[in-house]
Amino acid sequence: MAPLGMTGIAKQIITPEGKELEGRGLAVRFSRGLYDLCVVTVYCPLGDRDPNKHKQTEKLWNWVCQVRTQIPRRTMMIIGTDSNGHVGSVLERSIMDPYDEMVAGWDRDYVHIGQHGAETENVNGRLLRECLEKLNMVAVNTKFHDASGKTWYGGRGASTRVDYIMVDETCIHEGDRAVLSKELHRRLRTMVGLEVNDHVPIYWRFYYKVWQVPTKTRPPYDHESMVRSCLTWDSRASAYGSHMMNYFQEEWLARAEERSSDPREPIHKMADISWKFEAGLSGGSMARASKRHRESSDSG
Repeated sequence: MAPLGMTGIAKQIITPEGKELEGRGLAVRFSRGLYDLCVVTVYCPLGDRDPNKHKQTEKLWNWVCQVRTQIPRRTMMIIGTDSNGHVGSVLERSIMDPYDEMVAGWDRDYVHIGQHGAETENVNGRLLRECLEKLNMVAVNTKFHDASGKTWYGGRGASTRVDYIMVDETCIHEGDRAVLSKELHRRLRTMVGLEVNDHVPIYWRFYYKVWQVPTKTRPPYDHESMVRSCLTWDSRASAYGSHMMNYFQEEWLARAEERSSDPREPIHKMADISWKFEAGLSGGSMARASKRHRESSDSG
């Protein structure tokens, strides 16, 4: 189910393959015009001491990396995850950045995880951190003090941080500060008569960075028809040539001070009038006209 008004612009829906990952991942790409956004949700299995669960979690994050390759590079990807992972105690790369190799001795700050709300890293946290490094992404709520607190509360007073918002490193500055919506969490739980525990929503408002795409423009005149006329030198081509000759002799040269700064303007304007675009012309018209012109030249 997409937000109201978003269903019509959903272009891709990607889910992980395999029974063991069923229901644990979903990616939806929304695109229209200059707007291109992919929202991904990931739910990692709980089981810090179970090797099978570790393999399942690793497959899930590998799927996320595959999603990044299946969507255009211009697409902004936002991941919301219940990773069941703790991060913060390890703030150094375990996966070498090619750029670091090129700039030997350059001490680059660790950007993928912030220093706020640090917890001792567990296996799920390590897999989360490695995915951040592979995709060059940032865990947003670790970058802001107001959002770095506990995101899960148990029934017996236990609490920890397992939920994260992940975005591209270049997009972290495109939004406001992130916060934990504890008041919204309280209202949602009490509304249905439940205790105020479980997961706390993370709120982060961002501003979408538009990727400017050059506009493709087509001249209003029919280019094929114009070339065909010039090859066969029909009445329209003859009239066009005469008109432009008169213009340059009588107007453009005589009124140099008053003419347009771009001398090509009258040429294009007259072409628009002489060869007004008409739909339905075949792509081979120009080639056939060229062939007829060569045959008439040979016979002459």
